[in-house]
Order: sequence, then C-alpha cells, then structure tokens
Amino acid sequence: MYGAFAAAADTVLHLPGHTYRLGWQVRLDTLQPLTHITPPDPAKYFAGDTSRGFRGYYTVEVRDSLGQRLGRHTFTKADFYPVVGPELAISSGVELPRLLGYSAPLGGLVYTVSFNAPGTDWYGEAVLVLAPGGQVRYLGPGAGSDGPELAVTLAANGQTLLTGNGIKRAGQPLLPLARAGAELRGARLLNDTLALLIDEPGRSHLRASAEPSFDATPAQRRQPNAFVRDVRTGRDVSRFRYDGFFYVLGYRIPLQIVASTQTAYLLDAAKGIYVLPLRQPAAGRWLPFATMPRAVGSPMANEISFELSGEPQGYRFLVDTTQASKVRYQLLTQ
Repeated sequence: MYGAFAAAADTVLHLPGHTYRLGWQVRLDTLQPLTHITPPDPAKYFAGDTSRGFRGYYTVEVRDSLGQRLGRHTFTKADFYPVVGPELAISSGVELPRLLGYSAPLGGLVYTVSFNAPGTDWYGEAVLVLAPGGQVRYLGPGAGSDGPELAVTLAANGQTLLTGNGIKRAGQPLLPLARAGAELRGARLLNDTLALLIDEPGRSHLRASAEPSFDATPAQRRQPNAFVRDVRTGRDVSRFRYDGFFYVLGYRIPLQIVASTQTAYLLDAAKGIYVLPLRQPAAGRWLPFATMPRAVGSPMANEISFELSGEPQGYRFLVDTTQASKVRYQLLTQ
C-alpha cells in the first residue's frame, strides 16, 4: 500500500540580500496507470518482470519575499528513470524531496528524492540540485538497496557533495568512487576535505539458484582496499586493508566518527578496530581486540561511548577523549 497520495511542504531560504520561499507538492495520480516490462536476461538468470504503478508528479514553486513567483517546475516519475530505473520509479509512491542544504559553490539547494516499492525492501534515491530560481543544476543517483554503504552528504563548506556515482566538487570534474577491477563496498565523507572509499578487488559471478559468488586472487585479498582521499586534489593520503564490511540487504560498514577527537573508528569483528585520525590520516592503525582492555561498568569521566554492529557480534566502545587511540570495549548481548 502507498503511504500517501499527495503531500506538500514549504522551505524558506535566507541568502545575503535575498529571501526565497520554495514550495513542493507531490501527487500520485491513480487515474493514470503505468506499466513497464523488463525483458528476460539469461546472463543474470532473470526471468523478466512487469512493474505496475501510477503516474507521479513533483512540483516545485519558487517565490520571493513579496510572494512573487520566480519559477515553477514539475517533474514526473519519467524524469527519474535514468537515475533509479523505470521499474522502481513506476512501482513506488511519491515522497516529498528531503533538503540536505544550500551550496552556493554547487549552484543551489541539494535534495534527495526517495523511491520505495510498497511492501518490499527495494529502494533507491535521486540527488537533485536546484538553483534558487528552480532550474536544475544536477540530477544523479544516490543510495540504493543491494548496493554499497553510502549516504548522500553535502560537506559543511558546500564545496563537495557525495552522490551514488561520484563526489561532485565545485568547479572540478566528478571524482569517481569505484576503481577498475574492484567493486565498491562503501563511501563516506569524513569531513570537508576527506572521503573514505572502501572496495573489494575481484569480480562477482552470478549462478543459477545460488547467491552471487565473488572471485579474488590471494594477492587481491591482501592489497589495500580502503582509501582516504583528499577531495580537493583527488589523491589518496592514506590506504589500508579493511575486511569488516558485511552484507544485509546491501553492504554495511560499521564506522563511527567522534567529533571531540576528530577520529574515525572502523570495526572488523574478526580483527579489532581501526583508529583513523582525521588530522593525520596516514597515522591510522589497527587496535586488535587482544590489546584492548575489556570495559566493566559505566564510562569514565573522560570517556565517550558508541556502539558498532559487526557480523555476527555487536560491540560497545569507550574512547578516551584525551587520547583517541586509548579504547576499551564490551561485547553486546545478541
């Protein structure tokens, strides 16, 4: 069942010397059915399918502080086919776009538009950048089911936007996420200047009546696959081997950023925790479980705690805010 057939929302944007009011209206027209037939694909053991749904409309209207209309644009589901595919767009209802923020360097307001097939775990999203006047500056993919761990993120300085197909940078080419000969497992903006990209060298194979298998050579399993990249230059400032990702309706990477220590922590349930100082990413190192004290009782006065779920075990970590690499841990009950 669809959650809603129509919705509306307003956003007031204050910029130096200007005030804009952006109004969104979304509507699912159940009098206009849509159908899309996906043909069989023997290479993927796919027997074919038919997607059914209804035409959807997404209308944005921009007015100035006096209420005068500056622009109006209506998107239909078909506008998002190149991003999320007609199968998902047609099957989904309509949801109001979610505002991530305003970026003057990137030319406008950054939104994500979500698509979810009712009664399923199948979802995807589009990334939309709109100028204050309503013109489309960018339309591309965001996160999706059965894919890498990824959250569309606009950097605090507005210079960088992490999307599903790359890192969009003001005045520079799109920075790709994936490497040749490897499959992306996750991407994360760590701060305004650093991104973490994690992949798996090798390639997937599809087989009839079986989960996809992944082929990698022993050398590929040893080589670095986690890269801390300076988004301004596109160069890696650190690289290491990370195998802590796991699959649950898509890949998951247990990661926590602690703002007070400017440090990221990545869990590998079979190994320990990787401590990645954001001010000196090349100084990152592993803390094996064997070297970390077990925590008993409440956090100490100088500690903060966070939880990370691995596979199959969850953990609670207590980090000393005066020494970021001083960590204790607790096992969480299942």
